[in-house]
Amino acid sequence: MLPSALRLTKLRFLRKLSGNQATAQLIEVSDGGYCLHHFRKPIDEWPEESVREMIRQAIYTAARTGRISQQNACVALLVYHDGVPVTEVARRLGRNRSAINQQLARVRRELAPILETIELPHPF
Repeated sequence: MLPSALRLTKLRFLRKLSGNQATAQLIEVSDGGYCLHHFRKPIDEWPEESVREMIRQAIYTAARTGRISQQNACVALLVYHDGVPVTEVARRLGRNRSAINQQLARVRRELAPILETIELPHPF
């Protein structure tokens, strides 16, 4: 009974320290200790570099596993990672804008389940 009481006390203490009880969860780590994990932080509050890295990893994973073609991966990296406008990508590739948008729609469908599995260390 004592270990669970200590665990509960520690959880309450850590949540109080975090200042945001609604987004804190106590997780047991492999060494037997615990850490406070924040989750469901709105993506617009994430550091931009973390979002870009997560997108890059998802695109590479999708291409490596054959879920998207290399060409679609390149287009997605240009638009979603590098921030190149769709019209500029279409001009560079000699294609029309709607063809690029179709490629991006295919990529988004494949990236959604991959993005759910990616974990990055965040400084927040």
